[in-house]
Amino acid sequence: MRQLLAINLQVRCVDGATHDGVKLFVEDNRRVYVANDGSELSGVDCIEKCTSVVPPMVLAMALHACKECN
Repeated sequence: MRQLLAINLQVRCVDGATHDGVKLFVEDNRRVYVANDGSELSGVDCIEKCTSVVPPMVLAMALHACKECN
């Protein structure tokens, strides 16, 4: 089951591409970044900004504890 953690992310991927309006979910102890078109992003290198839908400490713990989905 996917849990929504943050919306309106602006992210930069390792290939240099940037994406706006990304959503961050956690599913099976993995971070899942979903673009506006519904596709899953991989290789997210940096989160430039976001709006958390959970308390900030919960978001920080999830980012630390969960691996990025490949």
